[in-house]
Amino acid sequence: MSPPPVPSTGGSEPEPPAEGGKPGLVAERTRLAWQRTNLATLVVTLLVARLALSKGIAAAPLTAKLIAVGALAAWLTMALVTLPRVTGRARRHTDGGGPALPTAALVTVGYAVLGLALILFTDGLR
Repeated sequence: MSPPPVPSTGGSEPEPPAEGGKPGLVAERTRLAWQRTNLATLVVTLLVARLALSKGIAAAPLTAKLIAVGALAAWLTMALVTLPRVTGRARRHTDGGGPALPTAALVTVGYAVLGLALILFTDGLR
């Protein structure tokens, strides 16, 4: 038999754990998810920079360098904004994630723009 539902207090108290869950694991899962996000961002950054510098240098050297620098700047921004969440030192945000979520969305769109620039300005990377 499950316990009776706990009424909501408007966010002033922590939510009860899901059935069978432990209250401390939510923060741990969130921290690990941000670590995976940062790792994936780093991998994409290195791939974009490598592609830009290896294939794009001959076709458009300045554009290729700018794309590589843009990718590195996007990763650095993402890493700095999410650092408190990755290290577990973030204050509890009640606004849905603070600045980390919009930053992740902007970095994702930025990578799409960098990829499009790679294709358009380096002649399809042939």
